[in-house]
Amino acid sequence: MSLRLGLVRTIVVSSPKAAEMFLKTHNTIFASRPKLQSSQYLAYGTKGIVFTEYGPYWRNVRKFCVQELLSAVKIDSFAGMRREEMGRFMEEMKEAAERREVVDVSERVESLIEEMTYKMILGQSKDGRFDLKGVAKEAVTLTGAFNIADYVPFLRALDLQGLTRRFKTTSKAIDEILETILDEHQEVNRNDQKHYKDFIDTALSLMNKGAIDTSSTAIDWTLTEIIRHPRVMKRLHQELTSILGASPMVEEKDLAKLEYLDMK
Repeated sequence: MSLRLGLVRTIVVSSPKAAEMFLKTHNTIFASRPKLQSSQYLAYGTKGIVFTEYGPYWRNVRKFCVQELLSAVKIDSFAGMRREEMGRFMEEMKEAAERREVVDVSERVESLIEEMTYKMILGQSKDGRFDLKGVAKEAVTLTGAFNIADYVPFLRALDLQGLTRRFKTTSKAIDEILETILDEHQEVNRNDQKHYKDFIDTALSLMNKGAIDTSSTAIDWTLTEIIRHPRVMKRLHQELTSILGASPMVEEKDLAKLEYLDMK
């Protein structure tokens, strides 16, 4: 069944055969999520794994998450922390029982999981400087909210539901929290302070490694291509000789003079 919600055509899959066609036979065609206003603000222009389009970028992000963040080795690396938190939890429950106190087990378990999650992702306990849990809840609420602007785009500027204002406020809060956390992790890494490697440390180390690998790969590729093509090597040698003379080394200030070896 086909419906038109505002300016957006919507297909209702209401039979097993149609569901198989959409979700199995042609699943890659329909794998991408729609571009919503919430994802533009809260997922950095749909760069997050949940909202990004299906394709090479999504596959790379998924590969990173599976291999670097959610692998068995990575999860096992937090075993000591989990054991420590469980021990603390059991001790608190034991003390409460000895004092014959009424305990909200659901609340205590939620607090335990929250503490473990903070330490696995951020490498520290819950930080009183910002309400990360509250911001995350608001982001989830906004993501699931019905936004008329997604279906009638020309109403977006009017912000009839007040969602755009909330998107901007929450996005700013997320930015401030992430910038604080990233700055602190980079400072810790620079000072070689000892702490276990959380998810953010892993992401930062791979980012730095990627930057180094990209530069070294580019240099290797350039030298390989020059060696493989004697004509190119000869012409490059002539240009270097004519401009630099007998100078044994090309300096950065000389690059602008080299037309054949275009480094721009």
